[in-house]
Amino acid sequence: MTTGKKLTEAPGSLKEAVDWVLCISGNDGQGGSEGKQAIQNLATKVVALITQLKSDSVVGIRYGTVHGVSVGSLLAGDVNGSGYSNKPITSLANGLRGFIAYSNGIGTQSYAYSYSDKNPSQKLQDNEDAAKVLMGSIPLLFFGLSFFYWMCREDGGKWYKENFASGSALTQFLEALGFSGQLNDQKMGSNVSSMFRGFDEFKIYDASSKTYPDFLSKVGNNAFKQFQSKPNDYPLYTLYYFSYHYLQYQHSRAILKTVNGIPNNEEKVFATLKWLGEAMATLNVQGLEGLLSLAYEKLSSEITKALPYIDISQHYSAAAAAAGTLTTLGLGGAKTIVNGLLRIG
Repeated sequence: MTTGKKLTEAPGSLKEAVDWVLCISGNDGQGGSEGKQAIQNLATKVVALITQLKSDSVVGIRYGTVHGVSVGSLLAGDVNGSGYSNKPITSLANGLRGFIAYSNGIGTQSYAYSYSDKNPSQKLQDNEDAAKVLMGSIPLLFFGLSFFYWMCREDGGKWYKENFASGSALTQFLEALGFSGQLNDQKMGSNVSSMFRGFDEFKIYDASSKTYPDFLSKVGNNAFKQFQSKPNDYPLYTLYYFSYHYLQYQHSRAILKTVNGIPNNEEKVFATLKWLGEAMATLNVQGLEGLLSLAYEKLSSEITKALPYIDISQHYSAAAAAAGTLTTLGLGGAKTIVNGLLRIG
């Protein structure tokens, strides 16, 4: 039984996020047979979205590489068909399949999947919406699954000795995440670690991890050191890392387009910044250095606060150098100039 959601519809719960990945990869038991092609198509779109981070000169996120790793290299294997079964998206799907597995995971034979597309590759071949859905779903998967693992860990997990029977805290947690009425009541918290055998990133914990945030810190620090060379061993963290930066990128663009509630556009912002820089350079030649420098600094400050990813000096280093001398032009005067030019309140 399925509820018939489409793969271009965003998941509304952890359960639906799991279902989405299983459906698109052909691992949902619903008869789909084109999971490999669907993942290749999806990975192509994901790489395209990630590549925006390095090509957008306005936002200025400099990701030709991420700490020395090409932004597309960790996903491109799915696109190229080389080493297909070992790449992050496929590894994620395989890990989630083990998590749900009827006989060994949390699910039962009556498990109902949320998504009903039988041949996902046909529906998603030219649609980047699915890639955006994946990028938005990864944080939900990462935090939901990591907390579940943390609470059921052998070393002091509160749910370690609880079972999946109705009414237990463990069951209530899973039901709140959308798994209501479909749990394997033969399983306990102590069985959870085996369900996560496809997610090595969660297996880095020790007695010193007294809190969930501390556990996450250890997971992140260890996975970050390892995932660049072993992305297949850390599929969820690998995708989470890129998802985090992609979502930050989108948030930053949204802020830039609306400053203090006033619609704006990046071309106007930077055109004005460039004009200020050129005007300052001209005034400097005429012996009037600094006349507009405070306005320039105020504008740069406003943009930097709204978009911490922007490197002002990278775009207009010459103009920034010309703004070195401050004058008696007061802050109010600078704000007036900036307001008049860009309507930044």
